[in-house]
Amino acid sequence: MAESLQFALQKECLTNSDVLSAWLKQPVHLRQPEDRALGIFIDDLQCCEDPEKYTYLTQLIDFLGPQDRIFICSAVMADIPLMRWQGHRRVLCLQEPELVAASAGEWPLFQAMKQHNWNPAALRSQTFSYFKNVLIADSCDIDSGDLARLSCFTELSDSLWNSVRVGNKSLFDMWQKYRFIYPQEGHPDRYQWIPQAQEYWHSLLRLKRSEKAGLLSAAGNYWLRHGHFNLLINTLSDDQEPVLTEENIIVPLVIAMIFTRRFHQAEYVIEQAEASAEGQQLAAVLQVLKDTLSLFLNSQQDGAEHVDIREPSDSKNEVIHCLERLLQAYRIFSSGDLDEAARLSQDTYQYMVQREQHYLAGLTKMLVIACDKYRGYMVQAGQQLAAEFRRCTDDASDPVWQNFSAGMVILYYEQNNLDKARELCERAMPHINSACSTEVITHFYLYYSRILHLSGDTHKSQSYLNQLQRLLSLGNYPRYTSKMVAEKMRQAYVEDDRKRADYLADKYSLDESHRLQTSASLDCHDWRSQGWGYYLSMQQQYSQAVGQLENLRCRLLDAGHLFRASVTEAQISGITWLSGDQRTAADMLRKSIDFYGWLHFNRSLFDEAPGVLLVLRNLIENAEVKPPAIFLKMFSTLIFPEDKTEDAEAEKRFSSLTGKEKLVVKLLATGRSNQEIAEESGISESTVKWHLKNIYRKLGMESRSAVVAYIHSVRSLTRQLMEKSPG
Repeated sequence: MAESLQFALQKECLTNSDVLSAWLKQPVHLRQPEDRALGIFIDDLQCCEDPEKYTYLTQLIDFLGPQDRIFICSAVMADIPLMRWQGHRRVLCLQEPELVAASAGEWPLFQAMKQHNWNPAALRSQTFSYFKNVLIADSCDIDSGDLARLSCFTELSDSLWNSVRVGNKSLFDMWQKYRFIYPQEGHPDRYQWIPQAQEYWHSLLRLKRSEKAGLLSAAGNYWLRHGHFNLLINTLSDDQEPVLTEENIIVPLVIAMIFTRRFHQAEYVIEQAEASAEGQQLAAVLQVLKDTLSLFLNSQQDGAEHVDIREPSDSKNEVIHCLERLLQAYRIFSSGDLDEAARLSQDTYQYMVQREQHYLAGLTKMLVIACDKYRGYMVQAGQQLAAEFRRCTDDASDPVWQNFSAGMVILYYEQNNLDKARELCERAMPHINSACSTEVITHFYLYYSRILHLSGDTHKSQSYLNQLQRLLSLGNYPRYTSKMVAEKMRQAYVEDDRKRADYLADKYSLDESHRLQTSASLDCHDWRSQGWGYYLSMQQQYSQAVGQLENLRCRLLDAGHLFRASVTEAQISGITWLSGDQRTAADMLRKSIDFYGWLHFNRSLFDEAPGVLLVLRNLIENAEVKPPAIFLKMFSTLIFPEDKTEDAEAEKRFSSLTGKEKLVVKLLATGRSNQEIAEESGISESTVKWHLKNIYRKLGMESRSAVVAYIHSVRSLTRQLMEKSPG
């Protein structure tokens, strides 16, 4: 067992510095038998900054054997090259945050005292006595009242510290000198209290109601500006009922609750404020908050898109004015008036930036970018997004970073840079939680699910969509729910999962999508129609699918939604190709390229429009269109897959079919029904079904739509089909 040599106890007349000096000058006396390990404990390592003493310490470390250990404690990290020893594995250097993290956020001594069953009252008394006698006596350069006020908060940041103006010392200085706070792992600019220290300082808190309200108001305003909703809610709603009638506390608290889907809590706070003595004075502010809440609680599926936002209130609260402007811009965007939405969003963004409402400004900027993208200004939208993302603090837990990183995931994905999109998703996902806005959560879950699905991880992909479905069920989100349903149906289409497709079509009444043309927002109509189009295509009801999508395209073009209109036209072209009318499909896509330009043709369009890659490949091979070099660089592997092994296997399977079976497949691939195949091939309809059963078995398929997709996905087979197809 290691022996502890504590010379300070033997030579009480010496200071710690002198003890170490005397100790290090006599290393010969430290020799031990070979079978015994030596444990040396050194306190106040900073005394070794003296060159002579550092030399002695170095000699001691070099002298010790591999079984010996040195344990060092130091309130302030000594300015000596410990890392040199650590690099030679002679010293293991554990920083305080690591020790505190290992002891559940407490000083290790406190945890040890608890584990040895110290009486809680005695432990508290000893703790308070320590702070009073040691810290207070040595902290004349700080205001204990300021520290008491800061004890209201579980997390401390430089901005919060400076706003309270606690003396001349920084948070870093306080950590280094007093150790009652420690930096969070991975976030050196954020600190947490040692619980016992926070309890002590909080016991000194003597605030009047107005002082407490002022402090909480300042903190709530800061957290709202930066989107730290969890901190805001946990602090302002926890045991703060006496101040929940203060306007500057109610406003950030209710906004945070609404944005994080705590609707009933928000409703309760509003009702309490209305019932208070100050309720009449807060009427205008509370009405705006109630209007905001109604956007998410309206019982009609599409009602949230039509909530009437009142005229701007006469409140002097800047946050309320920002919120009113954002809601008005969002309402106009949802109605389809992109030009007006873009103008109002840009004005609102500038208004928020001037007032340092960083989080709300970020949401508004994303709305500006969405308006540009939907109107077809693809380059400008991408440039704005990239510029805003570069300006963000590179911190995955920062809500503003999360807003713009969600947009960057979509941008990377659309540029076919799936590795970067996935990397960004996986960096952000651990921080995407209940404190994030619904829009951020929806975009991350949707696109991460799609990227996983493209990589073949279908189980994990569906898991994320199911998690998103559960979250959206907590409120009224017709726009996001429609996007989720469209993605679920797209994945079912790709996998030819008819059972899942039937379930989705029935659960979400997709057969009624055509009735939404006037009653629902354009976004809802768009995504629901897309989902219904996938379903009809799986049933080979191509003409119905095309008719539905043509109605949608007209509405999108009328509203100026050029990007979504281009996706819809690509879907129509792909379905037309799969139905057997390849020439019409090719002409349609060529005209779309001429009208919209190549910038609209990205990974999102290709994945959401099954069959369109086949049409585009045909146009390029026949020199009917000439894509720019940058387009081919991004998408050539999609348009011209190089997996010759897969092509060879497909040709081998196809060659195993009999001549009559090959004819049935070719007729099937041109969109013929069983009856039409029977008439053209001169056999009965029951014989056609028998041939199809054999075809499915030989090709390893389960449905006619899977066979059609299989034939069209292999270039050599498509070429044969184009050369020899009947009619």
